[in-house]
Amino acid sequence: MVVHGDFARSHDENWKPCLENVHSFASVFMYSLEAQHTIGFGYRYPTEQCPEVIFILGLQSMLGIIIQSLMVGVVFAKMTKPKNRAQTLLFSNNAVIAKRERNLCLSFRIGDMRKYKLANVKINMIMIRKHVTAEGEVSPFYLHEMKTQVDDIKECPLLSWPVIVNHVIDENSPMYKYNESDLLSARFEIIVILDGLISSSGVCTQASTSYLPEEILWGQRFCKLITFQKQNGVFHIDYSKFHTTYRITTPSMSAEELDQIRINMPDIPMIDEEECNDECFKINSSVLKECLLPKQIS
Repeated sequence: MVVHGDFARSHDENWKPCLENVHSFASVFMYSLEAQHTIGFGYRYPTEQCPEVIFILGLQSMLGIIIQSLMVGVVFAKMTKPKNRAQTLLFSNNAVIAKRERNLCLSFRIGDMRKYKLANVKINMIMIRKHVTAEGEVSPFYLHEMKTQVDDIKECPLLSWPVIVNHVIDENSPMYKYNESDLLSARFEIIVILDGLISSSGVCTQASTSYLPEEILWGQRFCKLITFQKQNGVFHIDYSKFHTTYRITTPSMSAEELDQIRINMPDIPMIDEEECNDECFKINSSVLKECLLPKQIS
């Protein structure tokens, strides 16, 4: 407009300006706002005298759309930040080892505090410890995969309520040879990684924790959190007991030793936890036979 001389000849009625009814910087700024936000008062408008004005107007509109899209994306990403979402996932302070379905299991608890739960949840458990190969190569940070399951679900468990994740200690488990006394002097770390999708945004979030040998409680189980309230017909979750455990009778032997007993003495029934006291379990495999024989005879 300055080059075209619109401001200098604004009082000439026969002059055709680039922008009608624009006489100062303030009116130019007002026209820019009206065009940018499509207010459309109709008082100021461009003419065909200056093609560059039309080009600049189109360029401004495109830049405005890009800026608005970026601002919406930044605000939305800030509101649904995966890091903040991961902070609403709870892991139990300790892991526990106890018998479940006649097998020794390593268990820990996970809870989602949000109303809208994660989707496509995946839980990975890895043990890191020193390992020596058959060729004598020493790996100080050897990774062992540990399979997990929630009840009978091995993939994509539901987190609609706090769940207990179990790792069955079998011949494929890196904890197969650990008994209660070995665990006290063991040197390893178990890392738990939880991945899931935020249902509202589709953004992937991740949370993790780890357990050292001193954080694994032998012969413990987690307290129940869910109770049914008959008066209103709803289930109540008591998160104050999320980390609480209680002691149960559990053999102090490793899963390998228990399997050897099953193989060497197949005719002897398994120990009933309710019928055998604590001292009965805290003995070696040779004395264990004496505990089982009376039950077999009877």
